[in-house]
Amino acid sequence: MSSASALTLLMFPGTPTCVVSGNKIVPRFLTTVIIAGCRKSCEDLADTLDGKFLPEHQTINDCLAACDEYTIAAARESKHTMLYAVWCAERCDDLLAACGKIDTPAARSTAKWLKTASKQMNREIIAWKQVREIMVREVTWDSVKEMMNKEVIAFDPFGSSLRRQQAQAADGR
Repeated sequence: MSSASALTLLMFPGTPTCVVSGNKIVPRFLTTVIIAGCRKSCEDLADTLDGKFLPEHQTINDCLAACDEYTIAAARESKHTMLYAVWCAERCDDLLAACGKIDTPAARSTAKWLKTASKQMNREIIAWKQVREIMVREVTWDSVKEMMNKEVIAFDPFGSSLRRQQAQAADGR
């Protein structure tokens, strides 16, 4: 188990084993399912509120927008995905605080989803920060120059390079 896995398990007990084992598809699917559940719960909460909770409607709209933007960025594999994850986690935390003030069954259900979504976004942010630290530490100007000076070997699906090399080897004998 890597230090990243130990950190994940320490900070988020109950983390699915797919996250610890390095499976990248399952955590993305898990995040998508959590965000979808959170969105549905937020929409249900908005439907149950009447006109007396108008400031909370704005908080719900902000949370929904942040969830949508994160989902779109993640689907596009945008380089800004983690910025949207941070924004989504912050908006979920804001709405979580508002749900405590509302105190209805719908608000309690939404609070559970918001807490789960916020934890999942924080897991993604931690993983991204670790990748960033490795990149900053290991990608140096010397490593870039070394990579640029390497010979490029192109993929040849028809094998013409191999035939040419064999012909040159046969001529050289």
